[in-house]
Amino acid sequence: MDKRATFRVFRKAFCRTLPIMFRKEVSTENGIPGYLYTLTDDFADPPDRNPDNECYCHKMKTCLKRGLSDLTPCYYSTYPIKLS
Repeated sequence: MDKRATFRVFRKAFCRTLPIMFRKEVSTENGIPGYLYTLTDDFADPPDRNPDNECYCHKMKTCLKRGLSDLTPCYYSTYPIKLS
C-alpha cells in the first residue's frame, strides 16, 4: 500500500464517501505491525475550504457549516437529518 495515497470508503451512516489517509505505523500487543488510517482533517469542510465537498451541498441554497453533513438523502426521510 502507498502510505501517501488517500483512500475513499463509502459509509451509508455518513451518506457519503469518506477520505482516509495514513497517520502512523502501529503494532498490536503481540507485535504485529500495521498502519493506522483516519479521516482527513478536511472531510467535513464546506466547499470554500475543500472543493471536493461541492457535490454534497448542490441542492441546498447554502452549504452547511464546517463539520456538518446532510444525511437526509440516504434515509428517505421527509425530515432533515444533519450530523456533526
